[in-house]
Amino acid sequence: MRRQLKTIIIYAAVTAVTVAGVMTAQAASVLKRASVVMGQDELGDITVKRIWVGGDDPVFLTEDYDRIWLDTNVNVTASSEVNSKGQITGKVKTPMKEIFRYLGGNYKEDGERVILELNGDTLEMTVGSRDVVFNGTKVEGAIPAGQEPEKVDVKNEMGDYNTYLKSSYKVVRLPFKEVFTYFQADIGNDTYVQSIFAMVPVMESRNHAPKLEWSADGYGNRYDTLKDGSMEYLETAAANLAALQNSDGGFYPLPDNTEMGQEDMKDKVGTLAGESTLDQGATVYALRYLAEYASKTGDLSYMDSLNKGIKYLTDNQHVTGGWQMSPTAPEGYRANLYLGEGGTIDVLTLLAELAKGDEFAPLEIDRDGINSAIDKGTRFITDTQLTYHTGLQTKNGGWARQYNSSLDVTMGRTYERECMDTGVTARAARYLMGITNPSDVVVKAVESSVKWLGDVKIEDQETVKIWDTSVQNGYDIFLTEGDGTWPVSVEYQNGKARTVLADVDPKRPNQPKLNDENAKTSDNLILYATRTSVDYYINDLADSLIDDEYPEWKEGLNQPDNPDNPDNPDNPNNPDNPDKPNHNGSSGSSSSSSNGKISSGGTWQLTDNGWRLLKTNGSYAAGTWEQVNGKWYYFNQNTYMATGWLLIDHTWYYLHAINGDMQTGWLMDSSDGYWYYLDPVSGAMATGWKDIGGKRYYFNPMAFSPSGWIWNEESKSWEFEKNLGMPSGAMYSGTVTPDGSQVDVSGAQIF
Repeated sequence: MRRQLKTIIIYAAVTAVTVAGVMTAQAASVLKRASVVMGQDELGDITVKRIWVGGDDPVFLTEDYDRIWLDTNVNVTASSEVNSKGQITGKVKTPMKEIFRYLGGNYKEDGERVILELNGDTLEMTVGSRDVVFNGTKVEGAIPAGQEPEKVDVKNEMGDYNTYLKSSYKVVRLPFKEVFTYFQADIGNDTYVQSIFAMVPVMESRNHAPKLEWSADGYGNRYDTLKDGSMEYLETAAANLAALQNSDGGFYPLPDNTEMGQEDMKDKVGTLAGESTLDQGATVYALRYLAEYASKTGDLSYMDSLNKGIKYLTDNQHVTGGWQMSPTAPEGYRANLYLGEGGTIDVLTLLAELAKGDEFAPLEIDRDGINSAIDKGTRFITDTQLTYHTGLQTKNGGWARQYNSSLDVTMGRTYERECMDTGVTARAARYLMGITNPSDVVVKAVESSVKWLGDVKIEDQETVKIWDTSVQNGYDIFLTEGDGTWPVSVEYQNGKARTVLADVDPKRPNQPKLNDENAKTSDNLILYATRTSVDYYINDLADSLIDDEYPEWKEGLNQPDNPDNPDNPDNPNNPDNPDKPNHNGSSGSSSSSSNGKISSGGTWQLTDNGWRLLKTNGSYAAGTWEQVNGKWYYFNQNTYMATGWLLIDHTWYYLHAINGDMQTGWLMDSSDGYWYYLDPVSGAMATGWKDIGGKRYYFNPMAFSPSGWIWNEESKSWEFEKNLGMPSGAMYSGTVTPDGSQVDVSGAQIF
């Protein structure tokens, strides 16, 4: 909608409800029987909701100037008549399903009939007919000629901005003015924009409108703080998420200002309830919160909901390895393989943290299914990196926001065009950098994508937000001289990168500028409503990635002789190891290091808190393995050498209790009396059946025995207590294994 930078003045106060003029004599007699009757209904039960619809936009505006897509799957616009001055007349036809959902009413299509319900009234219209049925009474000729409801095929009529559609997709348009006159709305033309608006009285007691509690920005526990990870861990919020979860395990998005700490949200959500989707992070953010809630509080009451959500993700992974925007309702652009907010990259990041993150180790989740999904998803990421041509060279660049099932780039919503996306690329690079022992393919993908991000940065400009209470959202956005920014959407023309500025209005796919304070019209600019709600430039998008995270990752790659990937140990047979050592205490193939010596790895330093390693580059080893004099040590994030049992990426290791060097081979843990076997190369603790020295041994395969994890209420943390039940990795001896095999007292299988 072409809304200027000035406040819209509504000619009727929002607290008043005035019955609009009736279009025909036939309709007037029927309208008298409408359900909202002034003087008889409680004014406190009535809310007036404003709706704007324009002829060029695939969205409608609400009273808060929020934009809602007219159809949740495709880009479909209203049809309108414009006068000689370029102003929209009252003759507008538009899709109504999402509008009535917003109002809290009901919308139903039955063949060519459309049934609308609001405030206890029912209106029926038929495609191609001027007649209506209102509260059971037929009114002939109620709709002016030319304004009859119409059914349009979006693929045929609007295919240029719905390129992802492979087959027919039909939408019904209804006459805006005629529909809302029957529901007693005030109708008017906005004097500043090409749009028509309705002020619709909505009775809360007679509809399904949301009755949620809202919190102002900076107060309470809003949904947007759940999304950004800053919301506190509340039992009521976890309970609400579990109750709102769809039967398929997914979630739908909520308004950002929704108060998550309110009671019984399920009973208040009304028509906001929708199909499961990854769009806007709806499912990923909810599952992350549930996982963190269980991990941080020790309350496992909502683990069923978490596992149900994980299953939704692993069961609905696309054959390509990515995830569609709405995997269980894939229509239109919701069938696209989606890498935007909450999409494939964020799904993989969440799954990787759940499977390998020590924070979530106590949680009983399907790690095998998760790891399988991660493997397929990572291949999808490397397969979809895009190339670009500059001069005679073809180079790897970034990723797009959406792909089709053939892995070709496709558009999504009207402002999401076929181009590379810097925000998606930064997230993809960070995900790939988190992979342990990355393959050459992954390394090259990271290197090339980070270089591309550096190349497309605009070094001498930045976006600024100018606060102005005279405009609708209270501020405006400008691109000015500055310290640098990244264009979100990039395409290449003649070997050169250019910023793509596509507006929501589908007829404005290539605007020259974001904004211009000297411009007299908006013809060459991104419209105000779009530029204040869609990011076209992000100032700090990849600074830390390029300057800090990437160099640190590269340094880690260059460290020699890292242990084998703990998830895939070699586990060779070693004939030199005994069947089962008959000696006491902790043993292994490594011996102690000579503390205090200068080695190839750096210099040892002893402090009150333990040993540290000062590396040759002047930094202390932190959160990493280091090889010193041929032995492996691990240093925690606080830079101190670890000892004893160590959990990394969901795999156990044992580091000498005094010297700290990684142990391999057979180990007797005197604290619990069990034998363990540590891989001769990687040091990873064995689980399940293992062939060792020509014999087979069985080690408790439970990755984390539920009986071994206990919640310490005093410290508010999980602790692993090996004395509670048989620990993970402990060797079975003189008993029967879970699969029915017998093992002797030495642990060897009896055939």
